[in-house]
Amino acid sequence: MDWNKLEVEYITTNTSYAKLATKYQTSARTISEYARRHEWKEKRRKYVSDTVGKADRKSTRLNSSHQYY
Repeated sequence: MDWNKLEVEYITTNTSYAKLATKYQTSARTISEYARRHEWKEKRRKYVSDTVGKADRKSTRLNSSHQYY
């Protein structure tokens, strides 16, 4: 099983362990246990936080460069 592929998919999408288990023909428990040991939930939270932060910074830059006079 390509655990790196599953990890990236879990972290960067809104999928669940159950959906991954079905897609990759394994059990949700197996994925859950592996994910817990490798801190997937924490990595997902950081990914989402970083992505939102980047979008906010980009939006702020765009808005400040389009000032109206």
